[in-house]
Amino acid sequence: DSGGSGQSGRQSGDQTGEGETTSGRDATDNFQRRQDEVTSHQHDLDELSGSGQGQNAGAAEAAGLLVPEDLLATKMGLLDVDALSVANIEQLLDCVCGSIDRGRTELAEHPGGSPRRYKRWDFRDMSDFAEVDPWEMHNWSLNPSPAVWPRCRQRLKRCKGGLVALLRDVSMSMAGVNATWGSRVTLGLLEACRERDMSFGYIEFNHHSKKFRGADGSFFSTDYEALCSLAMRLQCNGWTNYSKPLQEVLEEFQAFSLKGTDRSLRGQAHVL
Repeated sequence: DSGGSGQSGRQSGDQTGEGETTSGRDATDNFQRRQDEVTSHQHDLDELSGSGQGQNAGAAEAAGLLVPEDLLATKMGLLDVDALSVANIEQLLDCVCGSIDRGRTELAEHPGGSPRRYKRWDFRDMSDFAEVDPWEMHNWSLNPSPAVWPRCRQRLKRCKGGLVALLRDVSMSMAGVNATWGSRVTLGLLEACRERDMSFGYIEFNHHSKKFRGADGSFFSTDYEALCSLAMRLQCNGWTNYSKPLQEVLEEFQAFSLKGTDRSLRGQAHVL
């Protein structure tokens, strides 16, 4: 009896040891599986935050990850329905963007720029008084003359940002595929302005002119999502009269330049 009980004790001990080994192996496998899932998920997030965001959007959606929607790109995709509606749009946008980029390489006078050369001081502009050369001011004060004023430093800066105003024809002559083409061009210009941090103004006209303003009442805005919703309008009616919207947009440029030195029109200004 004692031998039998010893044998059964050894058998139960072996079974317990085997059960503990199996459960430990299962726990290790589960831990490794969780580590692999976390690593794979983090790799997907890293790809989304990097340059491969657009290329891996479909894979991310399949994996259940949230991909931020680009409203402007989505609306442009809705209008790219056939070759005729987008014909020559890219060539046109390349020419317009090339003109804008050439202007961004030029130097323009700006109070926050670097002193690069001298100019004659205009006594009517006291904002440049601190830039007047002290030695030339001293010599001029010894023999003052209104014909020759002392020189001052001229501060110049690259033309970053700027303003773009678009006048869009929505008369009856633009109905159909022309309206789709015009809407797609507007969205392309909005995307170019967003990439260059430029403010955008938008006017629709037929025989009347309709000027759109932002939530703060300003004509030039950087609310690109609201502007792209306006650009999707395809209704056309009436006849064409572009003189009034052109006059209105020139008045907006002038009003913007008079709002103060901190917001004055010192960068680029484009009307399309």
